[in-house]
Amino acid sequence: MHKLTNQQIETFRQQGYLGPFEAMTPDQMLPIRQQIISEILTSASPFKADSQQSRHLDCRLVFDLCSHPAIVQRMACIYGPDLLLWRSHFLIKSQGRLKSRGTKTSTTGRLSR
Repeated sequence: MHKLTNQQIETFRQQGYLGPFEAMTPDQMLPIRQQIISEILTSASPFKADSQQSRHLDCRLVFDLCSHPAIVQRMACIYGPDLLLWRSHFLIKSQGRLKSRGTKTSTTGRLSR
């Protein structure tokens, strides 16, 4: 179970973000990352012109990442159990670029190339 402490919830309310948290190990993520880069980001989305946006709608792998218990259970601690996945977007980080903390109150996945 991936629960947030009362202090973490308060930190989110004050700062607008939390983390980073690890949903998977780098070894677990490697084949997923390779599949996303080779199969998903190189194919057109049937819904958007941008192949990086809303791919949870047509790619089960992206949906599974977005709905991973390590993410959803923590979000439910803040927002409650009735959650809806409205949008997904990949932020592509070029090799050698500094790590970013993300955007306040956004939930985004990052893939490093």
